[in-house]
Formats: sequence, structure tokens, C-alpha cells
Amino acid sequence: MGNARIRSSANGPGRPRDPHKRESVLAAVRDLIITDGYGAATIQAISERSGVSRPTIYKNWGDRLSLLEEALYSDRSDDPVPDMGTLEGDLTVLVGELVTDISRPEMQRGLASLHADVVELRGHESPYWAATLSRWGMVFAAASDRGELEASAVASRARLALHMALGSLLLMSRDKRYSRRRLSREISSVLCGGLFA
Repeated sequence: MGNARIRSSANGPGRPRDPHKRESVLAAVRDLIITDGYGAATIQAISERSGVSRPTIYKNWGDRLSLLEEALYSDRSDDPVPDMGTLEGDLTVLVGELVTDISRPEMQRGLASLHADVVELRGHESPYWAATLSRWGMVFAAASDRGELEASAVASRARLALHMALGSLLLMSRDKRYSRRRLSREISSVLCGGLFA
């Protein structure tokens, strides 16, 4: 799993041509969030920490929110779609991916604030979730093909399950009573219980 490679439509004309500058900027964002919190990751602070000028940052990302999205969100568009033979098995894999992503220190400190900013400033979820939602939709379509779900419910249930998993993880991911494996298994089990009810 790498960090997000999808570029939001709000971004500027492209990323820095020098990949070292690009990685320096993204690393600076993550470091600032881990050490000082989400609010500390201002363009000025990112510029100072990365050694990349503010005009270059604005030219290549367009705005702070687009930069923070790229630094924090993960891109799983190249990952294979799980195929464990059952919806619960596939969901356990998908939820496990979310657990891994959300367990990163920068996500622990910044995800809730970033999500709130995206919804407030854009009025919809981040485009970085599109690849994740697409993979969840494919898993639900396969479950429908196997007769586990009605075909008419595939798209809406995939989105609802993803949102419910994310909400649960925001609340539970810091709870030391849950290992990553247990968290993945229990959330997917609860989701399936609701989906088949």
C-alpha cells in the first residue's frame, strides 16, 4: 500500500517535476501532523520543513486541502479485489486494509479533521475514496452474483458499509483491547449481520 497517487480535480496543473521535492513536501505534511497536530500543517510550515517554496506548493497542489488529502489518504486502485468466496471473508480483507491505513500515526492524528474539512469545504467525500469505494462495490457485486445479496442493493449497501466501517474505526482504532485482526473480523461480522438482516 502506498500513499495516494490520485490527483484531485482541485489540484493545480501537476505535481512537482522533481520527485524528491514532491516526496519532501508530502513527508513534511505527515511529520507536522504527527508531531504538532493537523492544524500545524500550514503551507508556510510545510514549506519551511520541506525546503520547497510556497509558490511551488500552490502551483502543484492548488490548495492546502488537496495537499493534505494526497499526503494522508491511501490509493488502493492497483490492489487486487478480494475474492475469499463469501461476502464476510471479502469484507474482512477490506476492513483490514482500512485498519492498516487508519493505524498510521498521521492518520490517527489527522483523519477526523481532514474528513471534516473535506465535507465542509467541498460538500462531499474526498475523491481519494473513489478507488476504495469502487473495490467495495466490486466485492458487493460478486456477493450478489453468488446470491448473497439482492442486485438492487449492491451500490447503496457498498457505500453504507464503507461509511459504517470508517465510522467504527475512527472510534475503535485506538482501543488497545482490539488487535488489528480482531478489529477487522468483528467489524466485518457486524456489517454482514446488518446486511443480511
